[in-house]
Amino acid sequence: MEPMKIITSAFLVLIILSCSAPKKEEASLVDSTQVSQDTTNHIQEIADTPQQEDATSPTSDSEGPPFDGNSNNFPFLSMESLSSDSLEMEVNTSLGNLINGYDTIRYSRITSSYSWERPYLARGQEGEGSMSTESEEETKTWLFDQNYQLKGFFTEFKTGPDFPFTRSILYLFSNDSLKALSELEVDASEVTVTTQMRLVASQCPRCGTSISAGGGPEPQVTYLTQKELGLKQEEFDKSRTELIETLKAKRNGAKIVEDDFVFSVTRKKEGNAEDKTKTITYPTKFIVAKQLYYNYTPIK
Repeated sequence: MEPMKIITSAFLVLIILSCSAPKKEEASLVDSTQVSQDTTNHIQEIADTPQQEDATSPTSDSEGPPFDGNSNNFPFLSMESLSSDSLEMEVNTSLGNLINGYDTIRYSRITSSYSWERPYLARGQEGEGSMSTESEEETKTWLFDQNYQLKGFFTEFKTGPDFPFTRSILYLFSNDSLKALSELEVDASEVTVTTQMRLVASQCPRCGTSISAGGGPEPQVTYLTQKELGLKQEEFDKSRTELIETLKAKRNGAKIVEDDFVFSVTRKKEGNAEDKTKTITYPTKFIVAKQLYYNYTPIK
């Protein structure tokens, strides 16, 4: 499957910065939020220049010291192997070396986060059961280098407490293309089952592995190809388009908090009569680094 045409990260920033001039009565909050013409021209040059390997990207995923599992920028990462498969070992080594390089870059961040809980009917094996509480939380982070290029994305999603489930995702990019990814899911609702997908573009045509452990006596290993890498790229591109639309729609309601712009989006979780859950609304908080949003004068 051909990946969909992507929107470059520099263009993402251009969209964020290209709002109309503020009304005269909306005074600038701080002089540093105004972008100079030179900077504007530089950003335009980035968008207009054919994409090449950017200088901030690690040039190799097979060099440098082994990754020790500790990361300053990717806190949810686990490098644990689920099997003794040789390809999994190779992919883990390549991913670890990439992370070592990406961990040295200075990033500007966009984050979103939410959490909610509500009562629901916990059914027992006998009788109607009793009321309990279900909860959900998620944090997403987009990382941009000093040239406004998207370099990384990670997220952690959790539900509980009666049916605990976690999903941790890390994507690494170079010139808007997926260079590597790691996805880990742990379903502890009954028997704990762990599923882990890892892909590294340099390993293609055998790009990575998908491994499930805990549901049987031996881990189940599936080899992944360029097709799966392309599908993940396409899936991420759709989510990035949603991010751009959210930033555009909410910029006039953002506020400056220290060195960031902050706004919230109200979302809905539908109820279920069978589970006796009610529809709820909850806020998702966005925090945008000033340097990514700095041509915008928010309303106080």
